[in-house]
Order: sequence, then structure tokens, then C-alpha cells
Amino acid sequence: MDTQELVRELNICFTEIDHIAERFDAEKLKTIGDGYLCVTGLMNKAKCPANSLLMAALAMRDFIEQRRLQKEAEGRVYWGVRLGLHVGPVVAGVVGQHKFAFDIWGDTVNIAARLEMAGM
Repeated sequence: MDTQELVRELNICFTEIDHIAERFDAEKLKTIGDGYLCVTGLMNKAKCPANSLLMAALAMRDFIEQRRLQKEAEGRVYWGVRLGLHVGPVVAGVVGQHKFAFDIWGDTVNIAARLEMAGM
């Protein structure tokens, strides 16, 4: 798909994924290209952070799958989704002097990223 269509489609997807994250008390930290990083339990909003994270991930997966089936029925190429989840301690904060962004670090984040990369 061309660049403008790709950005429009990512906006549609990320907007819905933002709604899903909010529904399950997940906090979006950032998007990285076509990737979406969110976390539960940092602000103690979720009653059961691990369950909230899993339910959000499954809802995101289902949304992308429905979108893929719809686009493929129209004869268009579409993408799938890979998820990486892990539960454990993280370090959270802001680093640097310009363009401040809240972020998280640690083995928990690294393992989740590796699990995502290992997905089909």
C-alpha cells in the first residue's frame, strides 16, 4: 500500500487499539513505527494487571484479525499481528534533556519484545 494509505490505516488501527487499551486499564507509552507499547499496573488502576494486559492483547489481536479478513475480502493485502507479553518489575521514568518521553526498561520489557519478535 502507498505511504498515505499506510498512515491512514495505522491511524485507524492505533485509534481503535487506544480504545481497547483504555477499556482494559492499559497505558499506551508509545508507538514505534507499526508497533504499540503499552503497560498495565504502573498506576495501580488495573485490579489484576496481568489479566488486564492479556485481555487487552487478545482484543487487539481480534481487532486486527477482523480488519485483515475484511481487507482480504476486498482483494487487498493486509498485515497480521504479533504480540509479546511479560509480567514483572520494570524501571519507569524520563531520561534526556529534549523531547521528554515517559518510558520503561528492564528484563520484563526485553523479554516481551523478544517474544513479539519470535511470533509468526
